[in-house]
Amino acid sequence: MRLTTAMASTALGIPKKFLDNILTREASSLLPLGRQGKSRQIPVAAVEQICVALLLQRELGTPIAKSLQIAQQLLEGAGQAAIGKLGAITFDLPRIRRSLHQAIAQTLEEGSNPTRGRPPRQHQKTKRGASF
Repeated sequence: MRLTTAMASTALGIPKKFLDNILTREASSLLPLGRQGKSRQIPVAAVEQICVALLLQRELGTPIAKSLQIAQQLLEGAGQAAIGKLGAITFDLPRIRRSLHQAIAQTLEEGSNPTRGRPPRQHQKTKRGASF
């Protein structure tokens, strides 16, 4: 399943612009190639990694780029990652995933995506000539 930027930002509880900045500056490798004018389609695995990175940033104050690297190690290492030579960090990934998937489900239930671009043209029948 893939989410739009708006749905992912709502599920993560962050502003859309902040998520967009993370995706373009730090996490572009997490996204499939897209086309201009199309809404981004973010894989759920990427949303999970960003979620863990945001938790690391909030709780430990690490920069988002470093948080994304640690989050990848945590996701690959079943919730455990080495920090330097003597440290380790552990996350309860099943609990994080449950919370995230509940937020995604709630976001999907709440509404549809806003349309992008110019609104469709309204075709109105007009009468030609004078009307009496």
